[in-house]
Amino acid sequence: MAFAMIVVGIMVKAYIFPLHLWQPDVYTYAPSTISSMMASVHVKVMFYILLRMFYSVFTIEFVRHYIGLDILICWVAAIAILAGSIWAIKQRNLKRMLAYSSVSQMGYILLGLGLSPLSPWGLVGAAAHILNHAVGKGCLFMCAGAIGQQED
Repeated sequence: MAFAMIVVGIMVKAYIFPLHLWQPDVYTYAPSTISSMMASVHVKVMFYILLRMFYSVFTIEFVRHYIGLDILICWVAAIAILAGSIWAIKQRNLKRMLAYSSVSQMGYILLGLGLSPLSPWGLVGAAAHILNHAVGKGCLFMCAGAIGQQED
């Protein structure tokens, strides 16, 4: 029970689908500097905590054998990838579109985490995408802020 509560709490802070409902509004209405920092640092720290939970606090064998969470994580990640991408396409506001795109990208990272018990390459891919998303999405939110300044 403790494992489930901790993981759900971390997933809320990491805006993992379907617990992401607060995130698009925060990113849309926050100043671009804050949105950039949240997209770059905040979520990545949550994924680091999730990785430490899976590999240090509880073992990956516990997650796989006793809970069967690795398959559930893969399915949630696949749905997050699709839903975040579809919602991002439907947006008219640039920062909101980037926020929903981040939901989709968190799905890719979660998929790598879910595949890591099967292959170490899943963990490598998740770690690489964490760095890639931190740099790329931070720059995109800064660009959105610059575009917003030009419009004012």
